[in-house]
Amino acid sequence: MNNEQSNFGKFSASYNQVDQSRNAFACIFLFLIPLLYLWKMELVGTFIVFELLVGMVSLPILVRLLDAKLEPVLQKIILLAFIWLASQIVTDMYRHTNYTDYLRGWARICFFLTNIAAVWKLMAGRPERIIWLVLGSVLAGMVNAFISVGFQFDPGSWKTAWFWPFTIGFILLCARLRNGFIIGMLVLVLVVINGVMEIRSAAGICFGIVLFMVASEFIFKNRLLLRGLSTGKQDGLSIFAVFFGIILINGFSALAISGVMGQNLQSKAESQLARGSTYVYNWPMASFWAPLIGGRVEMIVSTEAIKDSPILGHGSWAVDMKYVDLFSTYSGADVDTQRLQNEYGESGLIPTHSHFFGAWVDAGITGGVFWLVLLVLVIRALFVLLIRPFPYKVIYAFFLIAFCWDVFFSPFDTGRRLQNAIVAVMVCMLLNYEKLLSLMRIDRERQNGDASKGIGVPRSH
Repeated sequence: MNNEQSNFGKFSASYNQVDQSRNAFACIFLFLIPLLYLWKMELVGTFIVFELLVGMVSLPILVRLLDAKLEPVLQKIILLAFIWLASQIVTDMYRHTNYTDYLRGWARICFFLTNIAAVWKLMAGRPERIIWLVLGSVLAGMVNAFISVGFQFDPGSWKTAWFWPFTIGFILLCARLRNGFIIGMLVLVLVVINGVMEIRSAAGICFGIVLFMVASEFIFKNRLLLRGLSTGKQDGLSIFAVFFGIILINGFSALAISGVMGQNLQSKAESQLARGSTYVYNWPMASFWAPLIGGRVEMIVSTEAIKDSPILGHGSWAVDMKYVDLFSTYSGADVDTQRLQNEYGESGLIPTHSHFFGAWVDAGITGGVFWLVLLVLVIRALFVLLIRPFPYKVIYAFFLIAFCWDVFFSPFDTGRRLQNAIVAVMVCMLLNYEKLLSLMRIDRERQNGDASKGIGVPRSH
């Protein structure tokens, strides 16, 4: 018996050393991923060298994730992404899309899938590893900012370069705190700074984090919702959150129009309200929707493109000058001529500026369905995060709340392939909360060196 215990102890110690080595490797690689994203290569388009290298290694992992018993939530996401890819291929064949465009379109979806597999493998169900990804993102963002704009901190430079490393770095510092009220008050600093720098979307996302962290702390302090939330209540609260968000946008617009926030923002808000009012004048509650629609003219244009081809779409990197002209018309006198020429005018690319609308315009209805389903899963994950204890909660809240904005109002560009892969893995962990708790419990037992509680049992990755 003593020999058996001695052998088991040796095995346990040996396994712990291997597990620690794996953990160190995973953390280092997670830290390096954002930095490796800076290494780009021009082939038929701009490709990330990291994605090319990791994509091949991640394929076997991706195949494993199709097993519903392993990760049922992630399996649904991956299957829907494959359906989106299949629809994109059929659309491109039907539309006779230029080979450089369809290669870029297919690669974008494929690399997104392999990014999910790589992040899932490296995170390995350990939510605390997210700090290494965030640290790498801060450093990569700073390197990119120095290269692109140097020490310029005007609103334009802040939006294109400095916003990301500063915001995510500040969130990381707050993540070490335990009190949600204090975290919320600190994140208000980001609301003010990003508002002053005229990045209204970032200010809004940060304000959403403030409300989320304060609400979460209130729930814990008062021991509310211990039994969770029913699906019906979640749906009701989600609808309320959408309307509350639009009310905040309207409030910001009214504040800007009053001139309190400066002449530049006043001019932008007035022209956006005028544009939106022109399009939604016959809608119910037209004045309620006008600031939102006027701020994203691409939504109007892409909706027209979807109406013209709702099932199959227009193909990868869809080109049609008709919609560029429509964008110019709806933008009116306020159109940014330089941006119009750079982004759409030379190529004739259909303006979308959205995950949801862009996927639907390019691939057809399955592209839009994919992002809507992922959005629903993200909202459910946010409810779990709201009412349950979770390490580094504010970081997870930042990524998930930012996704809720990006899915409708930001393009699915190179950087967001990685960001959304992280979101997909976060959703997987949160919606498998009980499984995650058991894995975290095993980790704690191993760290305490208590072999009698199962430390020596290898965990499945």
